[in-house]
Amino acid sequence: MRLFKYKELFRITVKNEYYTNGFCPDFTFEPTKECVLQLKNHGIKIKSMPHGIALFGEVVEDGEDEKLARGFVEDTKLTFAMKLNNPFFINFSDVPVTMERHHSFYFNNLVDNSEASELFLVSKTEIPKTSNNTALIRLSSEYYSYTHASAGDAKTGTLSFVDDGYSIDQEVENDNDEYRFHYDLTPYAPGRCQFAVDGVTDSFYAANELYRSSLFGIVEVFAKSSVPAGYQFVDSDQVVTTREYVIPFTNRSTIWRYKVYDKVTNQLSSPAIAMDGTDFNVENTAATNYPEDYACFSFTSGEEGNPTTEKVLPLTEAPLSNITLSGSFNGSSKDIIEHLPNPDIRLIKPDTDDTSKIYSEIIVYV
Repeated sequence: MRLFKYKELFRITVKNEYYTNGFCPDFTFEPTKECVLQLKNHGIKIKSMPHGIALFGEVVEDGEDEKLARGFVEDTKLTFAMKLNNPFFINFSDVPVTMERHHSFYFNNLVDNSEASELFLVSKTEIPKTSNNTALIRLSSEYYSYTHASAGDAKTGTLSFVDDGYSIDQEVENDNDEYRFHYDLTPYAPGRCQFAVDGVTDSFYAANELYRSSLFGIVEVFAKSSVPAGYQFVDSDQVVTTREYVIPFTNRSTIWRYKVYDKVTNQLSSPAIAMDGTDFNVENTAATNYPEDYACFSFTSGEEGNPTTEKVLPLTEAPLSNITLSGSFNGSSKDIIEHLPNPDIRLIKPDTDDTSKIYSEIIVYV
C-alpha cells in the first residue's frame, strides 16, 4: 500500500508597498473550470491564504526527492482569475485610475525576474505602474473577429495559441476589399493568442467565460520545460521544488493639498506647513462674510527650496508624521497642529487637464 503525503507546490503572494508589512490582502484567486479539472486529475489541493493562494500536491518519496504522485504527462497550464476585493486599492496603488473596458493585468511564471530570491510573475519592464502598463492585455470573448482591409484574392489568417503550441488557419474571400475573419473559441481553454494576416498581427487573451466576470488580473502558472529553471515548481522527472511567486505593486504618490480653514477667530496670519524635504506653497483666500464664511489657506506640496514646483508624496498605511502647521494669532506665533493628518485614501482627484497629475485634498479646521 502506497502512502501519500501533501507537499506545497507553489504559492502566489501579492505585495504592495502601501502596506506597512508589504503584503496585500486585497485579492482572491479563483481557478478557471479547466484549471479545476487539472487540479482534480493531479491530486492538487488549493488553499486561500491571507495574501494569495497556495497549492499542495500528493507526493511520494523517491530517495531524497519528493515527486508528484500523479505527475504531469504533458505541458500543463494552471489559470486563475485574480479578483479585487478592496475598491480603494486603485486609489493607493500605482495603477491606472481607470482602465480600458475588457482589459486585464496578466502575470505568468515564464518570466525570469527574480530579486533577492523573490520570483516576480512579471518582468521588470512590466511591473504595474501608472506610467508603465505593458502588463495589461486585451480580452476577447468566445467569439473573436478581425476585419483586414486589403485588395486581391482570398487570404488566409492564422490564429495561434501562443503558449499552447497550436494554431487555426482560416481562408476568407475578398468582400469589397475587406476580409472578415471570425473564430469560435468556445472549444478552447483560455489563453494568450495572436492573429496574423498579411504580416499584420493582433494580440489578445481568449478569456472565454472570464470575459464577462469582474476581473482585475489573470495568472497562469506553467509546468513545462520552457519555464526558467529557477521558476519551475516541478521538473520533467516530477520532482517538486516549492516556489513562492510574487505579484508586486507599488504605492501611489499624489500631490498633497491642505485646505486650512480659520473657523473660530478669523485672525490666523502667516500660516506655514513644515515637513522634512518638502516645502508647501500657500495661497490665501480671505473670508468675505465672517462668521458665515471662513478664511481659507491652501497649501500644495512642492520641492524643497522651490515650493511652486508641485511634488508628489507617497500614500502609505502608516501615516507620515511630523507635518506641522504653525501660524500667528493676534501677533502671537505658535505651532497650531503638531501632526497634520495624511490624505484620506478614499479621496483622490485626477487633474482634468493633465491626467498624469493626481491630487489628495486634506481639510483642516483651526
